[in-house]
Amino acid sequence: MWFVSLCIRILTWFFVSHSIECYVYGYFWHITDIHLDRNYSRNGNAKNGCHKKIEDIFAFNFTDNGVYGNFQCDTPEFLFNTTIQNMKDLHSRPDFIVWTGDNMPHSKNGFDMDTVYTEVGVITDLLIATMFYYLIKFTSLQGGFYSTLVSPGLRVIALNTILWLSENNENVRVKDPEEQFQWLETVLSNSIVNQEKVYITGHIPPGFYPRTTPKQKGIPMYHQHFVEHFQSIANNYSYVIIGQFYGHFHLDMFQIFEYKTGTSKGSAFIAPPVSPWHDDQSSYSLPVNPSVRLVRYFTESGGLLDYTQYYLDLDTANCRQKVIWGFNFKTDLLIPENAQSSTS
Repeated sequence: MWFVSLCIRILTWFFVSHSIECYVYGYFWHITDIHLDRNYSRNGNAKNGCHKKIEDIFAFNFTDNGVYGNFQCDTPEFLFNTTIQNMKDLHSRPDFIVWTGDNMPHSKNGFDMDTVYTEVGVITDLLIATMFYYLIKFTSLQGGFYSTLVSPGLRVIALNTILWLSENNENVRVKDPEEQFQWLETVLSNSIVNQEKVYITGHIPPGFYPRTTPKQKGIPMYHQHFVEHFQSIANNYSYVIIGQFYGHFHLDMFQIFEYKTGTSKGSAFIAPPVSPWHDDQSSYSLPVNPSVRLVRYFTESGGLLDYTQYYLDLDTANCRQKVIWGFNFKTDLLIPENAQSSTS
């Protein structure tokens, strides 16, 4: 009996000592397309962004756009506040937050920069007050892009993708607007020297808008020479860049980047919006419930493990006058270590 016991003890020690590998993982939130609209009105005209015109103030209007919002309108303050509170209730101490714009409500007239800074400040203050307990120190703010080391060995790069946007014709003849490409390569080169892995974030993803009419190609997001330059950099540093995160599309989707050589290196995860707005004048724009995404990753390597998506059933919440954030789905992102350079 003692022999059997000894064998069990030896085998137990052997497997514990040589077979168990421990991984430490952390979490970060990805939120995007908040489009906070502090002028939202439950009795406003849905075709006018749920805003009240002066002549509507004294008019009898029994329309109720809902306390949590309307699919034709942007994010009311109440929806935004409950979204952040929901994030805190689900996971109150993330390692960091990936916040990929858009922050202003949709408007045909645009906004002056003072208004933009004010609204970004409102969102930032609420995030900090609710759960984001430290401020990121940026390495650069030139041109609206920057990078920061969020943990030892893991750097987040935030790109200003507006500089490359196909609708932005001011930069179309500029080889490297604000020298963002040069800066990006410098940061990635330094990350190699410092043995860092990198997440790239931005508002607008490369490629084409995926929704379009039948037999028509989607709208390109970047000018052609800009997307080619960016993809060339991403290809050259694919073993350093282990994740890309974007918004803008108001869709839940991912991209896989294929190069002229026929190889696929790298991917991007595009998160759905907080704002329920959709363009009801477009035949291929569909409403999306407000959503947030919690990503789990290996803290040592930065490798992505999985993410869980949560959403607010907007119609049900408005009907019941109650916050009902639900679990949407959880997807596994874990891939073999030797495949990260080609499919991460």
